[in-house]
Amino acid sequence: MDEFSGQKEFLISLGENKAKILTEMIIAEKPKVFVEVGGYVGYSAILVGDTMRSYDTKAQVWSLELEKQFATIIEELVEFAGLSDVVKVVVGPASDSLRAMKADGRIDQPDFYLIDHVEELYVSEFRTIESLGCLKVGAVIVADNVVRPGAPKYREFVRHHDRLRSEGVLCLITPGGLEVCLELVESFQY
Repeated sequence: MDEFSGQKEFLISLGENKAKILTEMIIAEKPKVFVEVGGYVGYSAILVGDTMRSYDTKAQVWSLELEKQFATIIEELVEFAGLSDVVKVVVGPASDSLRAMKADGRIDQPDFYLIDHVEELYVSEFRTIESLGCLKVGAVIVADNVVRPGAPKYREFVRHHDRLRSEGVLCLITPGGLEVCLELVESFQY
């Protein structure tokens, strides 16, 4: 995908630099359940699924994608990568998908989230995750593109949230900038 993006047509996927950072985080944290909010063409779902399967054969990656056409691409590339047992795609608005997955038991309190879609929705998606009781102490939440093109409301929200420790991770790729909520400082009360 990186080669295609560099030589044929630019893809708005993570890219090599951010992929390396995310992979290092996955290896360090060793999540069992990963939720990706915004799947696009499956770059990060494949990257994360492959990394997680290397240490946990029961790892689960949920890729939430609004657009059916992109969801189909994700499913085909995931199958091609041999990760259909690890990566599952859910089609629809992320908040609706999260609610449905929580209600039917597909997720409870995932270990790791990647929010990477429409930056203006980052705060509302985070609030949905929080309101459903899907956050736990030690969960990691990563949001992409918070510096450029930018998600200033999200950055303000997480940096002033009384239960989070948040920091930025500068990246070497345009649009660049990951915001990482490294852990929940105290348990949530619902």
